[in-house]
Amino acid sequence: MKTKKLFTTIAILSSILMAGCDKSTIDPVSSESNPNAYPQGSMAKNSNGFVSSYSILAGSLQAPVLLGSAGNFVILSKSGITDVYESTITGNVGSSPITGAAILVTCSEVVGTIYSVDAAGPLPCTVNNATLLTASVGDMLTAYNDAAGRINPDFLNLGAGNIGGLTLTHGLYKWTSALIIPT
Repeated sequence: MKTKKLFTTIAILSSILMAGCDKSTIDPVSSESNPNAYPQGSMAKNSNGFVSSYSILAGSLQAPVLLGSAGNFVILSKSGITDVYESTITGNVGSSPITGAAILVTCSEVVGTIYSVDAAGPLPCTVNNATLLTASVGDMLTAYNDAAGRINPDFLNLGAGNIGGLTLTHGLYKWTSALIIPT
């Protein structure tokens, strides 16, 4: 009889506690309660589906690095852009303050817009917009300084510096060695 009362009391207390909790208090990583949260335990897999070695610092839920207008670009550079022909680039590409002549991708390689500070960019598809590029490069620098100043990355030394063939989840990555992307 005492055991039955104990279980009933525990069930009632649990119900009261759960009813009084906000969902975000129960599950702070849930995409419903916090769409900007980084999922703990996210894994990076190579093209064969194997999980690479990496470290996640437990409990790290950092605010995202805000990219501002730099987030509208998949490639944004201050010193030029080269490629291996024929690349496929999906998204906007831009370079500033260097001249558009330093953008060495072709119109057929980019599914998006190529922005340049002058008319020297790849013809005939380049859009001249120095104002947008100046703002975006400034936002890129701000985002870089924010990320570089963080001391607790979500991922440390992923793939021992070789991330070729991996699909990375969002988060802050740090390497204490050289970083290469051979494929």
